[in-house]
Amino acid sequence: MKGIRSIIVNAALGALCAGLSACNVYDDPGDGGSSSGEGYFSNVDATSYTDWVYIDLRGGTSERLGMEAEAPAEWDFAMHRYDCKTNGGSVFETGYTVLDDAVEAWKAGTFDDVSWVADVWSTDKIIVDMSGMMDGNIEYAETYYNAEFTKWLDLDLSVMPPVYTPSDKVYLLKTAAGEVAAVRFGNYMNDAGVKGYISFEYVFPL
Repeated sequence: MKGIRSIIVNAALGALCAGLSACNVYDDPGDGGSSSGEGYFSNVDATSYTDWVYIDLRGGTSERLGMEAEAPAEWDFAMHRYDCKTNGGSVFETGYTVLDDAVEAWKAGTFDDVSWVADVWSTDKIIVDMSGMMDGNIEYAETYYNAEFTKWLDLDLSVMPPVYTPSDKVYLLKTAAGEVAAVRFGNYMNDAGVKGYISFEYVFPL
């Protein structure tokens, strides 16, 4: 059952925030100008703390819904800011940083021995409210989460402002039906510099 869990965070982090005029880890939403086409999604609006953005790779569509809302009928993975979960699937982080190279490696059988990582239930990963951060209090959703897929962007909150480090890796997503997609995330902000607008390229099915 889904829920919200409030957790007290490290006091040092709260102190860092208290010393700032505005501890806004996640920038305010703006006009993302999102678009999608065959093999790419551009500026997907994942700015909300309280929503998942459901991605249907075959249909080339995205849909943003609240945490408690029922998921769409068709979706392959979902994003909450930079966090990811799958629709009963599993994920593998490759060593490739070029999408076409990873696709060719898959076709050549390079990934025959893959350790796929499934989603796990999480109570302290999906942040839904940081308004109490200056008091050392952050609220998390209780929901599924894929740690392997979420490696695409490391968000270091131990310093202010936070440090964003993309992995630049290609990820293989195996759906519940056994089909495989190759996904490489690109930018995590729009042209105006507003964070939470995510772009990625993909090939599906392999």
